[in-house]
Amino acid sequence: MQKKYFAGLAFSIAIIFIVFSCASCKKSSNSTETTCTLSASSLAGTWSYKSITYQKTPSSPVVNILDDPTQVPVCQKDNTNTFSANGGWSYNDGGVMCSPSASVTGTWTLNNTILQLSPLNLSWHVTSFDCLTMVVALSDVDTTGDQEIYTFQKN
Repeated sequence: MQKKYFAGLAFSIAIIFIVFSCASCKKSSNSTETTCTLSASSLAGTWSYKSITYQKTPSSPVVNILDDPTQVPVCQKDNTNTFSANGGWSYNDGGVMCSPSASVTGTWTLNNTILQLSPLNLSWHVTSFDCLTMVVALSDVDTTGDQEIYTFQKN
């Protein structure tokens, strides 16, 4: 009986030790996590659509248009945007080809959070960026006050 008591006591002490050891665990403030800032070099690469939403007015519901073939044709859903660090830009017709091709080449500039695409004269406001996901807003698309939100994922 004394053996069972000591075995139970040892087990209880071990459990208490594990609980307190785990409770005191926390991430080191000296982690190797790096922050990502929006810049020409961090933006460089190929980006695919993750979502596209549209809002006609600030009080209107947000509508997912990427999954609506009447808004975004199937052949455009797999298209990509490629930004080179030297300012070159291309919109690439992806796997399902559009007819005629939707591919475009041009240049891009970044001024703070405004991403300007030429020759399309598009000004995207970058609202979120973490080097893997970029969210941009395009205002006054169809009417004054409307907004399209594009979420891109880096390939």
